[in-house]
Amino acid sequence: MGLDEYQARIDPMGIDREEWHSKITTIERSSNFSDVIRPDALNIIDYLELSGDDYLKVGEHIRRIWEKLTTGVCFIAIQKRYGTDLPQGGIGAIEKARLVLSFERGIVKIVKAKNWRDGRSNPNGLEMGFKLLDGWRFLESGPWTKASQAVKIPSLYNETEKQYKQAKKRIGKTELVKEFEGICS
Repeated sequence: MGLDEYQARIDPMGIDREEWHSKITTIERSSNFSDVIRPDALNIIDYLELSGDDYLKVGEHIRRIWEKLTTGVCFIAIQKRYGTDLPQGGIGAIEKARLVLSFERGIVKIVKAKNWRDGRSNPNGLEMGFKLLDGWRFLESGPWTKASQAVKIPSLYNETEKQYKQAKKRIGKTELVKEFEGICS
């Protein structure tokens, strides 16, 4: 997303353009995001576009971004398949993530949260209704509750057989199952 598109999105928020430009740097690109990650800053990738073999290599792309970070954070938006909760690329897309949220028409669902608020209450599988106003303002329309439908991970992890075999080889079947404890139940 380029500067003009960002500007069009922030104008309705009432943020002063001079203040915005003094604090935000935008870089327009569609690949090699790890090359421009600022290790100690807030990085936003809107969005990680996948095509061809990228679906199988999404974990590699994200790992390279993750390896660049020191004290910084990176938010990565990835499209998801219709009717599922995992992003395109399946398990590889969320392997390094600390938080995975799935958005669908007025509902946000916690697909994966590695760092729980109190260490005891598993938030995985919780959902909350919301309303989106003016294209940028999220308003809660209810509390966090157990999802009305379980997190949708068809064919175990919502990935192709080839992706599953690669993930199984990379981190082991036991670890794959542990990764989703509390989600699939």
